[in-house]
Amino acid sequence: MAREDASFIRLTVAFNAMATKGLVEKLPEDLRGDAIPNQVLQHEAALQGRAGTSSDESGARGEAGAIHDRTKELLKRIRHGVLSSVGDPDDPIIDTLGALGLGANQAENQVRLANLAVKLAPHVTAKKIALVDELLPEALQAHANRHAAINKAKGGATATRQTTSKSLAEEREDTREMLTRVKGFLVAEKQSLEAFGFDLPVPARRPRLARGEPPVTA
Repeated sequence: MAREDASFIRLTVAFNAMATKGLVEKLPEDLRGDAIPNQVLQHEAALQGRAGTSSDESGARGEAGAIHDRTKELLKRIRHGVLSSVGDPDDPIIDTLGALGLGANQAENQVRLANLAVKLAPHVTAKKIALVDELLPEALQAHANRHAAINKAKGGATATRQTTSKSLAEEREDTREMLTRVKGFLVAEKQSLEAFGFDLPVPARRPRLARGEPPVTA
């Protein structure tokens, strides 16, 4: 198994220990319930290629991945462009724009991009924020629409992690992020990290999830 895929096994070990100790429901809201088990199963499914094997499906996933990656790139560049234009990170203009940078998943990224396309417009018109052509509100809205169309074609956009349309690279990234957040939570709770599998060898196989094996939501 590739090193970058050991994270979903570590996440399983940590989740099982947290479930035993009654800590799962103390996690941040978006990590409670079946959020972690679903991410484990989605990562594993992507690794094993169960997301679909036809050439059409592969092409669609490739197109979706490219669009999702472009959305992330735009969000990163917008954040840099806004901060460069405004200069002061505490400037009231930034508050009017809402969240800058990347969201928790690709669906949230699409929503952020669409919102920024609207909220940036008056500031760009007033020349308070200067952006290159491909970051202007009209261009951002056009790409946000393409992103939304891809999600709709795959069964509808979702703001949760229970989506199986992601590439293996996206699943790896989401699992790494989730594992980092879990580790941070345990540190804040003053728990021994070794008791949750951290800093220990990774098991050769993923143990069964403490709450069973919930199906990956389509």
